[in-house]
Amino acid sequence: MGFLYAQGQGVDQDLEKAYAWFYIAGQLNHPLAADNLALIAAQIDTEGQQAGLAMGLSLLEEIQAKRSLASSH
Repeated sequence: MGFLYAQGQGVDQDLEKAYAWFYIAGQLNHPLAADNLALIAAQIDTEGQQAGLAMGLSLLEEIQAKRSLASSH
């Protein structure tokens, strides 16, 4: 998802959303996530990074909640 938002492939280009998805990938131990996150961070200002981080944290909480719910069934 991060690549799609970073490149605007099939979606409007949105570097904050790309930042959010690369942050999530990093939290899930994707091997290239840190490099991709750094590339996006270099393209947006601190405010954009903070917005992307907040979005990523929110999405990550949703993912973890869904995983927890699925594993309890």
